[in-house]
Amino acid sequence: DSTPPRVVTPPENPRAAVAAIVNAYASAIATRDLDQVKRVYPGMPTAQASAWQSFSSSVRSMTASLQIESLNTGADSAVARVSGAYEFITRAGRSERQPAAFTASFARDGERWRLVTVR
Repeated sequence: DSTPPRVVTPPENPRAAVAAIVNAYASAIATRDLDQVKRVYPGMPTAQASAWQSFSSSVRSMTASLQIESLNTGADSAVARVSGAYEFITRAGRSERQPAAFTASFARDGERWRLVTVR
């Protein structure tokens, strides 16, 4: 038989996958571009997107520093407690820092993980 053996890719490690998504979410926030944020968080509710758009358009620049405080994983789902801070420069030129803390849920989609909710 000349058929090559099938290579099975192991499912992505949940902690590493969730950390990568949280980092991508922080990077997307820093762009202040809603389309970039929605690439990472495609299920963002309209009200949340509207509030985010309003805030991001009220600042000159922004960075987000986020890290996982705790993570509970199941076979196909995970819930992370995320904390950090948003640092931004207001339109008036003032530097501000706002603490961030939220719960994010993730789901395994095949072998990949995706961000489902941010509360």
